[in-house]
Amino acid sequence: QDHELISQQLGSGSDPLDESPFVRAIQAATAFCVVRNSNMDVYSRIWCVCELMYAKQHNLYPEKTHVTGPDMFAHLQTSVLDAQATRLQDRDRILRVLLNEFDREEIDSFVHQLRTQDEPQD
Repeated sequence: QDHELISQQLGSGSDPLDESPFVRAIQAATAFCVVRNSNMDVYSRIWCVCELMYAKQHNLYPEKTHVTGPDMFAHLQTSVLDAQATRLQDRDRILRVLLNEFDREEIDSFVHQLRTQDEPQD
């Protein structure tokens, strides 16, 4: 059932990724929120990297981006090439699109920024 939901969010394998319901939601968003946690680096998941890059592309970063949660993974120096997905086909598809639209070093640098960004102080 999770695979079906993910497939619906991605759209069909032949549809452009930027026409998927998931990316359309980012295109319509007025803010972007990154919720880090202490159990898993959210940017070890290709979907999260994809979300981040589309948020940046649609001018939600930096002024409309909110980062919260612990920076437990700030020390990591990984690449988008290491990011995983539940389905290998989804990972491959998203990775192809990301590397076609963005430079790998740009993606990796941007992910590192969000990993290390301080939480806003109240």
